[in-house]
Amino acid sequence: MDEILLTPVRELCEKTDGALWSAFQRDSRPPFAPSPTVRLVFPYSAAGKRRRLRVSEQEARFALVESLTGSPFLYSAETPTRESYQFAGSKPTAAQIDLTLYDRQDRHVLNVEFKSGGTSVAAKRDAGMANDIEKLLREPGDGMWFHLFESVNNASLANLFGVLSKVVSEKAAQFAPRVDSKLLIFHVCVLEHGFSLHKSLRFSPNRADENTLSGFFRFEHKIAHRRLHEVFEANDWHCHVRADPRLPV
Repeated sequence: MDEILLTPVRELCEKTDGALWSAFQRDSRPPFAPSPTVRLVFPYSAAGKRRRLRVSEQEARFALVESLTGSPFLYSAETPTRESYQFAGSKPTAAQIDLTLYDRQDRHVLNVEFKSGGTSVAAKRDAGMANDIEKLLREPGDGMWFHLFESVNNASLANLFGVLSKVVSEKAAQFAPRVDSKLLIFHVCVLEHGFSLHKSLRFSPNRADENTLSGFFRFEHKIAHRRLHEVFEANDWHCHVRADPRLPV
């Protein structure tokens, strides 16, 4: 991806943040009024006797597509992969990339995979997460991981970044030397607390050990009063904060 497109990609992600935050705030207080600018709705799902908003990777993906208006990008959804993968079954088959961005000359810009919810290296490994990382590493071209949280605590981001460090390192080693150097972008959006993080990694399979990646992902912060209360060490993460993150949701 051309360096000149890094800023438009970050701006696209921040526009997506705004759409997600607006829809989440509105839908958390039913009955909601339709928004003239944000068409996305977080649907309700039954959880026992309690109804709650469903927050999934699908909301993130469609919010980003909706945010493409006015951007320099074209897109395709569920893009067939060039490589074959054996995530299940007895033989490798083609897979799909959640979303692919192109420039106006129809040249590939970025493969994007979406995920939602918390995870931890101490918990059972999320096979779907590992599969998606594998696709970003093995497919030609640059990639982006877009992660959506409904809410976080002081351990949530560290847990996610710990899993990402471990999985990227393992997949890079597993498929070397078939993994090329590339740009990997990581974007994390938190709905309730109203902030996001964005950072780019010049990924090289020769420097993909877990310790090096842990250093890249480090972000020292404090969550309090339902917002990002303080950042002690940003470590080059670009932090995007909702205009008033203290608004009740």
